[in-house]
Amino acid sequence: MAEVQTVTLTGTEYSATIVLKKESIVRIGLPAEWQTADIWIEEQSLSGGKWRPIYDKFGDRIVIPARADQSIKVDWRVFASYDRLRLQSSQIQTSPRNVDIVVESVNVLTAIGDV
Repeated sequence: MAEVQTVTLTGTEYSATIVLKKESIVRIGLPAEWQTADIWIEEQSLSGGKWRPIYDKFGDRIVIPARADQSIKVDWRVFASYDRLRLQSSQIQTSPRNVDIVVESVNVLTAIGDV
């Protein structure tokens, strides 16, 4: 069953840590007040370890283009191997913005295929 984790983005500061317990991100929901900006995602391999940007197999940083009042479908396979993530807005958000992160169990996703 999908779970929603809400994180707050302010300015260009990082969100709180999103802890994935054998889960992956399947959707990102943005509020109507969102100021158009890309979302950058970093991973932390161990609690207390160094945060690092995530890159794809071609060496390009994972960037999610985002607009106001949008629900973004995410390929769950992109984040299935990560345990701890955080988000950052590429542009200053003038006031705190709550972003909904929908996560689903990797076991369920593997069983049902592409969602």
